[in-house]
Amino acid sequence: MSHSRGVLVAIGILSLALGGCGPGGSADQAAETADAAEEMIDINALIANADLKRGQTLFLQCRACHSLAAGEPNKVGPNL
Repeated sequence: MSHSRGVLVAIGILSLALGGCGPGGSADQAAETADAAEEMIDINALIANADLKRGQTLFLQCRACHSLAAGEPNKVGPNL
């Protein structure tokens, strides 16, 4: 009985995970939304208004999990 229940739970989880796949699913909608957002971003304006000091400060948080030097091993996150 417990084995059958486990199989049913696994099938239920799999159906939920795959429910957004395929034409018209939420995966397609998410891609369209990302494309629309990408079109609206003006990267040149972002770079012109960037605050280097703030970026350096924010990156200190990233360095807790990521390294930058070539050939260094991965930490919690991958080497960038």
